Amino acid sequence: SDVCSSDLNNPMLLFRLQKRGPRPDGPLANVSAKALQNDLAAADRLFDRERWDQAITAYQELLRQSPSLTAIQLQIAAAYRNKQDVAAAEGAYKALLANEPSNERARVELAALALERSDISAAEGFLAAAVESEAPGREVLFELGEVKVRQGDLEQARRLFEQSAEADPGWGRPLYRLGTLAM
Repeated sequence: SDVCSSDLNNPMLLFRLQKRGPRPDGPLANVSAKALQNDLAAADRLFDRERWDQAITAYQELLRQSPSLTAIQLQIAAAYRNKQDVAAAEGAYKALLANEPSNERARVELAALALERSDISAAEGFLAAAVESEAPGREVLFELGEVKVRQGDLEQARRLFEQSAEADPGWGRPLYRLGTLAM
């Protein structure tokens, strides 16, 4: 569209605004946003219907078409976890971390899987790297607090629960854990 601007002291200027699409060389070049949304919605419907294998296949196809959408690994891992394939779930979370080392959700889930098999040191390892980052999220702090409770380090657990509560004052879980520790 064209926009004209002028006043008595200045000459008339003509501005021409052009619509531009995504860069043709970007990570989603040649990908139809509408098709991507439809495919993702179809995969999500399979997930919601608990058709784990079909959902995994659909999510993997989406990831193959658009490798930059690495967060889809979270859905793949969740589907594996729901079908009780722990090793494959761990593999999916680790694949996500290989592409996004700072992904806190993957770290929290890997720690949860480690705790389920009573591997406290592995759980701590998955979370410790995220806590050392610039601004760890509430769930990483909370889960590392849970690890510290299992290790018997209640003072460190208390500090982590307090940091988790400070990160999100409206979240009740760390406040509850602080209360249980105080008792």
